[in-house]
Amino acid sequence: LQNRGTLNNGDITIPVTYTEANEWSGLSGYNLLGNPYQSYLDFTAFAWENSSLWDDESKMTYGIYDPELDEYVQGTAGEQPSRGALAATGDINMHQGFFIRVNKSTGGNGEAKFTNAMRSNEPAAGTHFRGSRASYPLINFILNDEDGNDNIAVLEVGRPTYGGAQKLRLGSCKGRISLRHDNEDYGILFSEMTEGSQPLWFRAEENGIYTLSWNTANANFQELTLVDNITGVTVDMLTHDSYRFEGLVDQYRSRFKVVIGKFTGIEEQEDGASTGSATFAFFDGSEWVVNGQGSLDVVDVMGRTVYSSQLTDSQSRVNLNSLAQGVYVLRMASGNELKTQKIIIQ
Repeated sequence: LQNRGTLNNGDITIPVTYTEANEWSGLSGYNLLGNPYQSYLDFTAFAWENSSLWDDESKMTYGIYDPELDEYVQGTAGEQPSRGALAATGDINMHQGFFIRVNKSTGGNGEAKFTNAMRSNEPAAGTHFRGSRASYPLINFILNDEDGNDNIAVLEVGRPTYGGAQKLRLGSCKGRISLRHDNEDYGILFSEMTEGSQPLWFRAEENGIYTLSWNTANANFQELTLVDNITGVTVDMLTHDSYRFEGLVDQYRSRFKVVIGKFTGIEEQEDGASTGSATFAFFDGSEWVVNGQGSLDVVDVMGRTVYSSQLTDSQSRVNLNSLAQGVYVLRMASGNELKTQKIIIQ
């Protein structure tokens, strides 16, 4: 790439306007801006300098295009845009375009101001999801159409307050999913909830077969259930990682809900094993070492039991090398106690 001409420096203002929702965006007030500097732009500093464009802090959000995903990722002031377990830094790249959504009364027909104080020579340290900030239990939802295009929604639970980034109608997927809260659609929802039901809305723009998949991070979920409100099908999200269904344009949008049970600990991946505080098995490089006595079952993502054993010692070695690579759930039953742990066979 080449940059030609005089490089921008100092104070720069760009006009912003408020427009009502249109058929393409589905939302009101969006403006496409760009980082005018030959250096990174700290979005949080930009947001606070331009706080009058929004009516409250929770709406200080932005969307930036990720060419590897061929879609937009969303973020909010003080946070990083989210997709899966990884995220971009909290900075806007040089000359990168980004969307902000202004408020009608405070931001309409106003100006977005850029200053040198917002510039950063280096992007924020760390590339993992939210860096060293608190890691909250996380569920990623990925919707795929028949052409392989996807649409993303991210739910974090146990947060101190509700917030997040509202859903953008972007990308080429023929369907969209969003997390519904307070009569708004969110692409990223920070939720105070630790147990209960969360609406997951689906909208088909073309009739077809869709696949909804999911993964979790940062906690050991004890109960996680997907409910299809149209068909009545319920799916154990801990033993399955996807759900295939027919989506029709004229169906109502409140298609799904996610029922969240208790969760414990912080989950990290190490040598293919989950090592949270509620785990009872670990991989030693050749075999799985299981702590505790009882009936051990290994269940695949289709809900089939692929291995069973009765463990009588306080610690047993289990060889699962014959299983195909993938995600499995260990279930240990002893009397009235049932323990589960998700593992990865590599």
